[in-house]
Amino acid sequence: RLIAGLEKFGAHVWRRVEPLGRRLLPVRSPAHAFGLGLVWGWLPCGLVYSALALALISGSPQSGGLLMVSFGLGTLPMLLAMGKATQYITGAIRRGTLHKVAGALVILFGVYTGYSATLGQGHDHTAQHHHGTTH
Repeated sequence: RLIAGLEKFGAHVWRRVEPLGRRLLPVRSPAHAFGLGLVWGWLPCGLVYSALALALISGSPQSGGLLMVSFGLGTLPMLLAMGKATQYITGAIRRGTLHKVAGALVILFGVYTGYSATLGQGHDHTAQHHHGTTH
């Protein structure tokens, strides 16, 4: 219940902070990226709430701060990778590459399905097999 209340409070704060982030889009400079990162820091997130709870009970402001810095550094590689993946996918959509790959996959799946269906022809699938009985 405590986490649910915290998430509700976080959602309320996010509704007020999120318009600031919209003004920073599209990101045109490192300063915009940094500002957007600060705004996204207010995004309601269960993982962040868990890290904050651990920081609160860590025993000292230094331990809590170290825990939060560690959490941030630990999530940074994945966030950067997701950002790059988003750029790559967006570029692939603009170039039409993604549509071509998706079309090729649909064709390959159709060929595979048709081939698999023809492999089953000529076999008697209606024969009953009785285990443990003699004929």
